[in-house]
Amino acid sequence: MSDKRNAPTVGQSAKIIHLEQVNYNTKQSITVQKSTIYSPLPSDAEIRKAIADLKRAGVFNLRYFYHESNDSTRIAYAWFDAQKTVKTGNTCLPIKHMIESWGRRYCSTDSVIVAAYLHPRIKGTYPSFNLSARLTLPAGERLYPIDEAGIHPDYAGKYPNEYAVREVCHD
Repeated sequence: MSDKRNAPTVGQSAKIIHLEQVNYNTKQSITVQKSTIYSPLPSDAEIRKAIADLKRAGVFNLRYFYHESNDSTRIAYAWFDAQKTVKTGNTCLPIKHMIESWGRRYCSTDSVIVAAYLHPRIKGTYPSFNLSARLTLPAGERLYPIDEAGIHPDYAGKYPNEYAVREVCHD
């Protein structure tokens, strides 16, 4: 992995050099795409506005609404950013738990909903988003600008067989 000191901050774009398709049965990988640019993470102000918009629209049950941290929304946003999208999707996977495992931090369902709302390519409602069935395990470098990523290390390592593609960052 790259040095965290050279990582982008919230609001900056960064570059992933290539994606690898992984066959988890044989542990073989091949490069399937090069030079993917990923989008900047949302700011605190953008997240606050999105929460207000979604509350006004009646998306959340206000009695049970729970948003612990803007960084949990950023983790979900970064995970979504790595995914390929399709015109219509019916994702019925444990997306919230996959995001938590990758980011090694608790993320509420409401944080995942906010991240999907903020991401320009993600459409649908939780948990049915327009994600390709061939999910991408995002590169760990996407977590560098997120201070709270990794604060729950016990969440790591779950759902490895749900990913068909692995993002890899090389300098």
